[in-house]
Amino acid sequence: MTKKPTSNDDFDLENYDLAALADAGAELALKAPHNGAPLLVAGEPVVICMIGSDSEARRKAERVMLDRNIKARQSGGLTAEDIDNSTVELLAACTTGWRNMRMGGEALPYSPKNAMMIYRRFRWIREQADAFCSDRANFMKASLQH
Repeated sequence: MTKKPTSNDDFDLENYDLAALADAGAELALKAPHNGAPLLVAGEPVVICMIGSDSEARRKAERVMLDRNIKARQSGGLTAEDIDNSTVELLAACTTGWRNMRMGGEALPYSPKNAMMIYRRFRWIREQADAFCSDRANFMKASLQH
């Protein structure tokens, strides 16, 4: 079981089970692309719930993506669009939900399909999500809060 590390002097590998921490997930509070201010709806942050890059679900999605890309490359058909789509699919696999996401004045319900849509259409959200789920420190912080 992963314990909360109290300091770097208290090192024990059990305290750094990054797969377990990544599986537990963390919340990304979206920031406005023009000024970095937190995005809010009725005073509440717009949040994307994500699993980290060390999670088993992410690693499984990566293996599927890599296998597909290897097959496409071997057949001479791997394109930049294929790689771009793989990135969107991988981020969608790391997204487990959200709060206060709105589009066209209406609440946008979470679904894997909607996650892929926002990552394709809104590159700034995609960039924030990619950076967030790749930064292990975000998942360590989440474990320290519990």
